[in-house]
Amino acid sequence: MITKVGLDTAHGTYVELYNPSSGPVNIAGWTLQYISQKGQVTTLKIISTELVVPAGGVLVVGDSRLTDEQADLRFDSKKVLAKTGGSVKLVMSDGRVSDLVGWGAASEREGSPITLGGKLHAWRCQTNGVVTDTDNNASDFSVGEAPRLRELPACSEPDEPRPPVDPAPPSNRCSGLKLHEIATNVDAPFIEIINAGTSDLDLTGCTILVKGRGKNKDTTHTFRNIELAAGALHVVRLAETNLKLTKTGSGEVYALDAGGNEIDQTSFAGLAKDSSWSLLDGEWKVTFSPTPAQPNEFKQWPDCKAGYVRHELTGRCVKEPVEPVPTPCRPGQYRSPETGRCRNIVNEPELAPCKPGQYRSPETGRCRNISKLKTQTPCREGYYRSEITGRCRSIAAAAAKTLKPCPDGKFRNPATGRCKKIAADSDVLKECPEGFERNPKTRRCRKVALATAPKTGFAPEQVKQVTGAMWGWWVLGGVSLLAVGYAGWQWRWEIGRAATRLKHTITRGKR
Repeated sequence: MITKVGLDTAHGTYVELYNPSSGPVNIAGWTLQYISQKGQVTTLKIISTELVVPAGGVLVVGDSRLTDEQADLRFDSKKVLAKTGGSVKLVMSDGRVSDLVGWGAASEREGSPITLGGKLHAWRCQTNGVVTDTDNNASDFSVGEAPRLRELPACSEPDEPRPPVDPAPPSNRCSGLKLHEIATNVDAPFIEIINAGTSDLDLTGCTILVKGRGKNKDTTHTFRNIELAAGALHVVRLAETNLKLTKTGSGEVYALDAGGNEIDQTSFAGLAKDSSWSLLDGEWKVTFSPTPAQPNEFKQWPDCKAGYVRHELTGRCVKEPVEPVPTPCRPGQYRSPETGRCRNIVNEPELAPCKPGQYRSPETGRCRNISKLKTQTPCREGYYRSEITGRCRSIAAAAAKTLKPCPDGKFRNPATGRCKKIAADSDVLKECPEGFERNPKTRRCRKVALATAPKTGFAPEQVKQVTGAMWGWWVLGGVSLLAVGYAGWQWRWEIGRAATRLKHTITRGKR
């Protein structure tokens, strides 16, 4: 806890810390902050190393004007503690506020601020070793000349009664305050909160704390005079506050009540471009649809750039399929719906009208004289026109050609159309005469083959006449004739000389 504050800039400003617990406290990671009248936060000291304060131990943190005997630690910042008003806050490593002391026109304090009355030192007193702490700075601290450091003066009745102090208002528990959405990698980074309670919420004193990472320090933003209806949202633009969050780095954000107690907390990894860390149905998720001051909505993927669509299976952006636009056909052509190719437009020739006295034949498309139009003369009386031949036929002749019924004892052969005798059961074929036998197929008598005919050991085969055999002989003769002609042409000189010699020889013989 904070037990003394010194504002004497000439001799050195300081803050004294005290461990009122019954055991040692390791304050590694704790932060001592100064808050101006306008609410601007400056880190006075970060305890970056292991530092254990024993039970009842005292630690003095001061500026460079204090001697080494007076100060245990030095301020990291050269910020001067204002005499007219300000606050010092001791923040634990987990973000909770251990103690808060404000004086003058302080923007933050416990209860009422300390009234300095021109004095530059304020301290707590103790009764029987118990340090006074009623969460009201005005009643807990005394003011006056510089006290002894690392000593806790005993509380005594003042010679003059102290002015009445307004009772400390109850600490705001900020019931119902919840973190709702965080967006760091957007054009206007923000933190969104929601009143999850059932009644209106006064945000005065409620704080948003962003945990520092590495060299970055913790940053806070405390609300003032803001009423939030039940279920309503409130957006905190980071550019309008001291809150610091990296665009692509991880983060840890807390919601604290007026007493510095944690109400809500969330942490997240680096966020992609145009995404946010949103509370959806009680679960924190990354969504690619930031909705400041509006209900959160889940969107798994970011929008693809123009000309691309999201693949349903892989989730990647792929080029949007575009149907090829065919090149327009040239003048005088059209695109065939069957093949998709350009085809020439065939213009039907316009036929000249026929001359007077002519008509256009539907079969030939030519003009014919009407006088030469063939018309069928009607058949004369007693005749009809055959549908097969188109000629006139005699009705009487057609009637005469009707087949007469066969006489009794005969039937009409369906193959020949002639009447044949019906064979009776008593009909018996006569025996063939001597030297004849009955053919089993025709049932007629035929001569018996002579017994003197030589018998072969195999069945005689019938010789078939080959049509191409005669053509073969013709081809052979033609080829032979060509060969003789070619030889005669090649040996024409020799043959001519031999003929001349033969002629001379014959001529001499005759003489």
